[in-house]
Amino acid sequence: MTLFWALLAAVAGLVLGFQGGRWLVTRRERQERDALAARLAAAQEEHDGALAERQAELARRQAENEELARRLVATEDEARRTRRWAETQFRGLLAEMQQAWSQAGLPDRLDEERPEVPAELQPRLDALAGRLQRWMDELSLASPELCYQLGLWHALAGRLKEGSELFQEAVQRGMGVEAWLALGDCLWELDRSERARSAYRNTLGMRNTPLRAALRTAQVEVQKYQFKECVATLERVMGNGSVLPAEAYALASYAHGKLGQDREAVAACETGLKRHRGNAELHAKMIIPLYRMGEVDRAETAYLKALELDEQCAEAHFAMGVAQMQQGDEKAAARYFRQALELQKSYPQAHCCIGLIHNRAGQYKKALQHLKKAVDMDPGYAAAWYAMKDAYEGLKDFDQAVAALRRATTLNPDYR
Repeated sequence: MTLFWALLAAVAGLVLGFQGGRWLVTRRERQERDALAARLAAAQEEHDGALAERQAELARRQAENEELARRLVATEDEARRTRRWAETQFRGLLAEMQQAWSQAGLPDRLDEERPEVPAELQPRLDALAGRLQRWMDELSLASPELCYQLGLWHALAGRLKEGSELFQEAVQRGMGVEAWLALGDCLWELDRSERARSAYRNTLGMRNTPLRAALRTAQVEVQKYQFKECVATLERVMGNGSVLPAEAYALASYAHGKLGQDREAVAACETGLKRHRGNAELHAKMIIPLYRMGEVDRAETAYLKALELDEQCAEAHFAMGVAQMQQGDEKAAARYFRQALELQKSYPQAHCCIGLIHNRAGQYKKALQHLKKAVDMDPGYAAAWYAMKDAYEGLKDFDQAVAALRRATTLNPDYR
């Protein structure tokens, strides 16, 4: 019996202990849940507060942006009104400048005759040009027409660099043939022949291209030993039926001759002579290719005809000298070259040829006298520099020979 009660008491103790343990665990979990809920509530409250502040900040910024937009619209309206007023004033100034330009009798292109500006109009034109320049610089009111007009003013006053910059701006703004030609003319007078050629070439595909663009392009191409390009440039304008100046046919003949196309060289001169019957230069240009073709009688007839038309035609004597040189008669060639120099003191090709004759005779000092004159007259004369290399080699002055060779190959890569 005693054992029974003891067991009952032990079971009761276990049950009570288990119930008490469960109560303690449940209480702790409830406390943790309450603490977590409190933290979540605090975090939610903090988030809600931050969100409200962010929304308030966005609303404030939106209000500021709307106010700024209203101010910008008002400012842009004012700027447009100011711009329209400025453009009206600007057009009036440009019209006044053009009117004064016409009154002064000034040309619209650089290749036309350039009269002196009347003294009474000079101050007015200077003032108008200055005002237009300021408007262009300060308000960016440049138009291609204005750039061209101011460029003409600078160029006619001898300020070629300023003129070329304005013509460049005119073509960048879309102006066509006249601006490109004026730019080329400025660069040509500034001795920037390669850039001038680029400007002229831009006009070759345009309508109503003036002939001077093709001629100037061809001249630069001859200077750069680009004979194929020269022929192509001239053929482009010859093919459209235009009446070309004699210079164009002479250039074509020279380029064909340099390419070994003797028949084409003669044909170019004959075509030119149909339009310019009294031109001595075209007769002279036929002499060398006719000799190379073996038509000696025709070559001599061309020589005599050139002198009949112009007894001062130095080129006829020079051409006969080259022909005799190619035939091996250097004594006769030297005589013709000296006759050319008597008529035209500044003739670098004649000096060069005499220098070549002295080189072949071993007379290197005499050769250098003529060759130095040739490069003094024409520093870009590659053949003369190359002949100087041979003369210096003959005198055993190898440093000078190397320097002359470098100059020749720089000017004409074919000498490498």
